[in-house]
Order: sequence, then structure tokens, then C-alpha cells
Amino acid sequence: MYRQLRHAVILATCALFLAASAPAYAADWAGDTFSPADEGQLLSLTNSDRAGGGLPALKLDGYLARSARARSADMAARDYFSHDIPGGGKVFDAWNADGYCYKVGGENIGLSTYGDDVATTRIEAGFMNSPTHRDIIMGDWTNIGVGAYKDEATGKKLYTVLFSVLCSPKPTAPPVAPKPTAPPVAPKPTAPPVPKPTVPPVPKSTPVPTLRPTAATTPSPVIVADDLSSGASMMPAASVLTSPSARPRSAVTPPNVSTVGPIGIENDSRGPGAALPVAMLLLGGFAAALVLAIHARRKTI
Repeated sequence: MYRQLRHAVILATCALFLAASAPAYAADWAGDTFSPADEGQLLSLTNSDRAGGGLPALKLDGYLARSARARSADMAARDYFSHDIPGGGKVFDAWNADGYCYKVGGENIGLSTYGDDVATTRIEAGFMNSPTHRDIIMGDWTNIGVGAYKDEATGKKLYTVLFSVLCSPKPTAPPVAPKPTAPPVAPKPTAPPVPKPTVPPVPKSTPVPTLRPTAATTPSPVIVADDLSSGASMMPAASVLTSPSARPRSAVTPPNVSTVGPIGIENDSRGPGAALPVAMLLLGGFAAALVLAIHARRKTI
């Protein structure tokens, strides 16, 4: 997956050719190899030119250095000199494929046939004399990588200088202080169960019936009156007899008939002897009345 550039990528579109103006100079730069000494020299010259323009020095980036070497060796091996890689786009496409995180990148390439002792200084001078290459060197970069490769067959020295501004690192969240752990709460003491007092059952009192004295019933006397002339008649105990003198007389009173209360008593006796049965009846009635009165009085008590 290719990473999209967030800023415009500046490419040097001019290829710099430096013709050798002096006879070939034999040096220790062997053919088909990289020269770490020349790579370090070109890095120093670049930072020196930036310092002259009031710019900070660039930091050597390991990934950019490997990428710059691969570009120089590939141009020598396939005999081309261009920012466009045959069949592979540009160098930035390789960065994206490798996951290199950057905001903006730039590339300068150079070819020199000068002797090994002056080739690198002539390349830097040629870059600074080219407005396009100079703008890249003096750009607002942070990282740099240099690759210098010598082709044995042609004697050409191929240089690649890569520039970049890396992605801003993601802010690291400060460590979160652990929340203080509350000390364990001591369990509340459990009060021992207090037994409830058992109330003994109170026996219910059974009422004892009170016997009231029952008044003795006095039998009512029965008074019997004899009637010699017409037979005996039973007199009720509740009957009250009155004297003949207290009874009103009717217009016609049959002879020898006395009316006492609701019961008539016939008497065949004539003369003074006839008053004795009447007196006995009066005495019996009085006694009966007295007994009833006493009995009624006891009931009310």
C-alpha cells in the first residue's frame, strides 16, 4: 500500500553531468563498490552549505542511506540516469511500500567522471550552482541519506542524496496514576442474639357458677267449702270472698243464694246457723291472700 504524500515532493529534474577536466587519478575507490568516505564527505559539504544559509544541519537517517545506495547501484547496473525508475515509479513509491513514515521528501542525483580525489567536491559544487538542486539542499528538511557508487566498466561515479521530514510522533499519553485503593473496611461487630424472655402462659380462670338460694315454694292452701244442699264445690285458691253485706243486691235475688266473687254458693240453711260456713270461707280467703302476698314479696327480694 502506497502512502500518499502530505506535501509536495520536490524532485531535481536536472541531471548533473561533470566532465573530467584532468587526467584520471587512481584512488582507493574500487569499481562496483560504495565509498563510505565519499558519502560522509558529501554529507559534511551539504550541512556546511546549509549552515552558510542559516539552516540547521540534517540528521543522517539509516533508512534514507540504504535507499540512496540502492538508487545509485541500480542506475549503474541498468545504465540509466533519471528520477524515474524503469518499471518502478519513483523512489517515494518504494518508501511508501516499505512503510517509511514521512511528510515530504526530496532527491538529488549526480554523475561524475572526475577523478576519485575530486569527484565528490565537484558534485556538491555542481548541485549548489544549479538553482533546482540548490533549492532542494536548502529546503526545510530534517533527515538526509547519501549513496555513492562507482561503476567499474564505465568509471562513472553515481551519487544519490535523499531528504525527508519525518511524521510527527504520536503523543504518548501520560501514565494514568492508579486510583488509590481504599483500605478494607473492618466488618461491623455482630451483636450476639439476645433471647427474648418467654412469658409463661397464664391459665385462664374458669368462673365458678354462684348458686343463688332458691326460695322454697309454699304450696297454696286449697279451701274446700261444703254445700249440703247442692253438693261440694272446689274453690280456687286465688278467689277472694266478700261478705254478703258488701255485695250489691240485684233487683231480684233468688232466695237462699249468696253471690261471692265469681262463684255462687248455694246454701239451704236458714237462720243464724247459716253464717258459719261463710265465716270459714272468709277466713280461708284471707289466709290464701296472705300466703300469696308473702310469696310475691319473696320473689321481689
